[in-house]
Amino acid sequence: MFNFYIGFQFVRPLLEQLLIPAKVTVAHSTSTVAITGEKALGSVPTQNVQRPENDRRSAEQIILDNPILKNLGPQKDIHLALIKERLGDWTASNPDPASRADAAYNAARVLNWIDASLTAVGEDRGKYSNNGVLEGYTSTGYAAFGTPAGAWEGFIEHGYHILNRDRRLEWTNDANVTAEGNYRDTYR
Repeated sequence: MFNFYIGFQFVRPLLEQLLIPAKVTVAHSTSTVAITGEKALGSVPTQNVQRPENDRRSAEQIILDNPILKNLGPQKDIHLALIKERLGDWTASNPDPASRADAAYNAARVLNWIDASLTAVGEDRGKYSNNGVLEGYTSTGYAAFGTPAGAWEGFIEHGYHILNRDRRLEWTNDANVTAEGNYRDTYR
């Protein structure tokens, strides 16, 4: 009996790995709900939606699961009133937790769509795609056209219909905008 117990302790971790389903992660997320929700975008978002029925996360949890939303900072071209009009209010000033979570979910859907964008000619943006950073702000805080930041600004000003269905960034003649959608004075 003693030998069986010792042998089982060595075999148990292997059995657990085989029997417990693997946790899949996408774009630095630790939430499997995010993978099947706001990050699983087979087509362009066209309107605000409610979170899936099985998604019980708070707005704060959704923000943490989506680095692109978590890293969104105050910029000159970001108009909070327009964002709230387009997506709802995911901040603490909204007293309804379900409404806050739905707003965060919709913001994450749009930002993840933009973060996964291709170059203007349809090529992968490499390390700048799905990296949780909204590239394309100038050093003075403006969103440059032809960048992910410019696409976010366009969405804020014009709504869902402005999002490119082919996921391409807009073509620009601005020599400061790189093919990957970065702005040269803030290029990393």
